[in-house]
Amino acid sequence: MDFKQLRDADVASLEKLVEPWSKATGKLETGSDTATNHVGNRIRSGAWTGQAAQTATTRVGFLEAQTEAGQTEGEAIHGILKQAVTAFNGSKKRLNDIIADVKDYDKLNLDDSGHVSVDKPDWKDMLGGGGLFGTHYIQLRVIASRFNDDIKDTLADARQLDGLVATALRAAANLDEPKNLDFNPNAKTDGTITLPDNGKVDWPDTFLSGAGDWYLKLGSIMSAEPFIDGTPAEQSAAIGDFVKTEVERAGGECKIVNGMMACVGAPDYMYERGGTTFGDTFVSRHKTWSDLENDPNQNLNDLMNHEKHHRDEQWRKHGVSFGRKYIEEEFHAWRLDYTNRYEADAEQHGGHTGYPVKPPPTPNPRPGPAPTPPN
Repeated sequence: MDFKQLRDADVASLEKLVEPWSKATGKLETGSDTATNHVGNRIRSGAWTGQAAQTATTRVGFLEAQTEAGQTEGEAIHGILKQAVTAFNGSKKRLNDIIADVKDYDKLNLDDSGHVSVDKPDWKDMLGGGGLFGTHYIQLRVIASRFNDDIKDTLADARQLDGLVATALRAAANLDEPKNLDFNPNAKTDGTITLPDNGKVDWPDTFLSGAGDWYLKLGSIMSAEPFIDGTPAEQSAAIGDFVKTEVERAGGECKIVNGMMACVGAPDYMYERGGTTFGDTFVSRHKTWSDLENDPNQNLNDLMNHEKHHRDEQWRKHGVSFGRKYIEEEFHAWRLDYTNRYEADAEQHGGHTGYPVKPPPTPNPRPGPAPTPPN
């Protein structure tokens, strides 16, 4: 983290990550209990016997251990993020206070690298006997040196904190990586997951009032019991079906476009930037089919190929964990000023939509091993 990044840091964005982590740890605990009950009920009812029951019991034990470890780590991540918000705010305030103090001196300059320097004396200073070695300029150089030390110390604290947050989020990216969720010998293989009441959860009319509620609802559905039986591709299909249903309920329209389910007319909170792919469904920012198909600034084939890459190479390979992976990568991209690698991959290997691609810094400053680039 450099001077400009701390000075301009959007700490509010980091703050928004705190509460979801509190809810996420609770969902991990619920998911572990659900898996145990799911298997126990099958065995008690006689649906699974012999080797099938033994296999299911062994695998759910493995899943329990993983989710318990994930819950512990999730609680630690939540604590780190919560402290980070307070500490980042403190570091940013200290830096801005220094900037304000520097501005009180008309002969001091602060550049974008965070270095404070003293203006060279002008002819008036020279005539007044000040010069480079006058008492006034010696004092200014001492003051500038102190400011530089203060800035250096503040940035050092912020970088250390930045590293802790990055490490926490890197760990978070692997909390629920699918390892062997198919512990049910009779798991579906036809690409479908049936959600409770087809996903028609009875929410209050006031619930979907914005993006926070929308993503909370998505998370609640994706933690439902049927997902335990699903492969990543099956999870992606179920997420897409649910999103399609919700868009249509909100007044939008959905249909197959260039081989992919696409929706228009969705409320603004249901997508980011120009549109968002959730599982197998793309939610466009466009309000009508005509707007989508005739957008002078966007080639429809390129757009859909870009979104199909998100679906085929990312959602269908990672399942429900991809949503969190994307958010974690988005945070690092914001922090280090480069393009989210999942977006860059879709732009380079899917369709060219004009999405600006800025490579990450080299060498990679993120703690631990660099993430495996999306295939």
